[in-house]
Amino acid sequence: MNVSNKCAEKEHQGLGTAKSGSELSLIDAIKALNMDIRIAFDNYHNHLGAKKVGTRRKTKANDHVVANENFKDFSKMVLDEMNTGMSAEELESEAFFHFASRDNKTRLFTPIRLSMAFCIESFSAFKYGREEKAWAHLENAKKYVETAKGSLEMDAAKLQERAKLGGHAKAASQYGPFKDEVKKLLESKRPASGWGNITEAINGISKDLEKNLFDNPDIKLKSEELPNLLRRWINSDAEIKAAYSATTADTAKNEESL
Repeated sequence: MNVSNKCAEKEHQGLGTAKSGSELSLIDAIKALNMDIRIAFDNYHNHLGAKKVGTRRKTKANDHVVANENFKDFSKMVLDEMNTGMSAEELESEAFFHFASRDNKTRLFTPIRLSMAFCIESFSAFKYGREEKAWAHLENAKKYVETAKGSLEMDAAKLQERAKLGGHAKAASQYGPFKDEVKKLLESKRPASGWGNITEAINGISKDLEKNLFDNPDIKLKSEELPNLLRRWINSDAEIKAAYSATTADTAKNEESL
């Protein structure tokens, strides 16, 4: 299959000047799709955080993880593969299992590669006067561009969620012992009549906790920030809130009445 590389360029040369409205709209659609593929391609590399991806010894486009960051080089890789006799449909059939790959790069790159293959097929069909086939290939290319966009968005959301969970886990690891100390002090430092209010409790345990801060360099908290943190924990942290409630004046009165 001798396919021109027009789909990978912004300008399509050699198309002639007298084109029908449908031909012009088809060429415009191919150009617009090519831009969408380029955006997906750039987003793929930005998502992976790749600053420079060199090519390996293999140069076939199905060497997914080494898709060159240069868009023209990438489109040429797809074109060269198709010029060996592979059609977009054959590439699609071979790529079936790549969509379920555990390798993130392969899974995310596959729809971008297929969208380019079908875009090239679309231009080839147009060039040989098979307009209906060209539109069909174009629809397939659009489908894979949308798949690529959706896959990248989902993967980005997963990464954000992992980072969020990782942040929570790190905070729990750092503040866990400190929270335990807060609960102990709420019990050991409480007045005989119990804490009258939250402010009294905070003032009653803060000095001991400040020493704990100095002894624990993992906790990035200044002494003047401690009261607000304690107030927030007493109001919203389930464990600290329960520890405070168990040491209030009301609780002490109930204990005396038993």
